[in-house]
Amino acid sequence: MLERQTTVEVVAAAKPTSSIATGKWIAALAAAVTPFCYLNGRAFHDGYLAHLHLAPSMFPTDVQGTFIAAARGWMEGSVAVLDGVAQALAAHWFLVAVLPIVLLTGLSAAVHHLITRAEARRGRATRDGPHIDRFRVIRAVLAPVRTLLFSAYAIYTSFALIGAALLLSIGPFVHVGARVAAVDLAKGFPNAPVVELPTPHAGVTTYRIIECADKFCALYRAGEITTVPLAAITWATSKADSPAR
Repeated sequence: MLERQTTVEVVAAAKPTSSIATGKWIAALAAAVTPFCYLNGRAFHDGYLAHLHLAPSMFPTDVQGTFIAAARGWMEGSVAVLDGVAQALAAHWFLVAVLPIVLLTGLSAAVHHLITRAEARRGRATRDGPHIDRFRVIRAVLAPVRTLLFSAYAIYTSFALIGAALLLSIGPFVHVGARVAAVDLAKGFPNAPVVELPTPHAGVTTYRIIECADKFCALYRAGEITTVPLAAITWATSKADSPAR
């Protein structure tokens, strides 16, 4: 009876420890992913503005807006990837059906060949015992060189992986932002708020607000994008069904 009670107490004490360890892993994962999400959102935001020939420095975004842009970038990128995969499957359905079978067959044949060759080499090594010591001496001489080359390759690979991670965190999201901007520009920003501003040559003109920051606003009208001071925007209405004139 005493042993059973002790076992129950140990199991009950282990559960909070497991929960704490899981929380630590989740916190560490969130800390590792957060900078990359920030880079994703910043790249999406800059790619969107760059396609419209707007300087990102004129329209800075805060941390919350950057993470919202990252979520939109991931969503738009996932839709684009799934659309591309669906089109590729529809266009090359025969290759998609046959290629896995060919790869599995070739891989099985290669594995069988390697196993047979290893067994043959092992049998040959048992027959040629005196030659093994010579190879051991050569390996001992080349061991420092191998260690040096492996260390240099490990350092190079580490920097290459860091560069690849940064490239994958920025490049694709810049293209996704430019793609979304191209779609919005082709539609004329139908869901953007409408504002009326006086212009130097045409009187009062209707614009659609693309982006606003702490000092400037980017406006759209009839294929043209105009940047005005934020103080010029005093009243805006949202009418998704009324195109800018």
